[in-house]
Amino acid sequence: MRAKLVAANWKMNGSLALIVKMTDALIANLGNTPCQVVICPPHVLLSSLKKAVEGTGIKVGAQNVHSELSGAFTGETSAVLLKECGVEWCIVGHSERRMFFYESDEFIRNKTETLLNHGIRPILCVGESLEQRNSGMYEEVVLTQLRKALSGLTFEEQSRCV
Repeated sequence: MRAKLVAANWKMNGSLALIVKMTDALIANLGNTPCQVVICPPHVLLSSLKKAVEGTGIKVGAQNVHSELSGAFTGETSAVLLKECGVEWCIVGHSERRMFFYESDEFIRNKTETLLNHGIRPILCVGESLEQRNSGMYEEVVLTQLRKALSGLTFEEQSRCV
């Protein structure tokens, strides 16, 4: 059975000072927890967080990735760069990315495959809007998002996603 995963998405918050406070508190309180703990800070804090959690069992995750490995994608980050920063996990499909950046199911699927190809485990987010929930379409929406995000991936690749 897979260990439970607790992932903290800092969104566009945090600081170098928070890294110290957070890691000190987690190390003091985690003990022998059976959970995997992943912290997903803003991209500019990835390397600093990686250094701070070294040897603790806490893993570092990214909040986003681009499906391409390089190119003219200002402000984006590639799986290659995330891997160099020691990232082991990455969030894809977050509702904010879908809503504010118009990320399609196909784009999220491509990101998922790119992460898997570079040894980074995707944390796949799915979910419905309030309008879809109220109209009773929530189950169809979530199942469609899952099917599209995982389409064409092998069973082994799908099992590396959460």
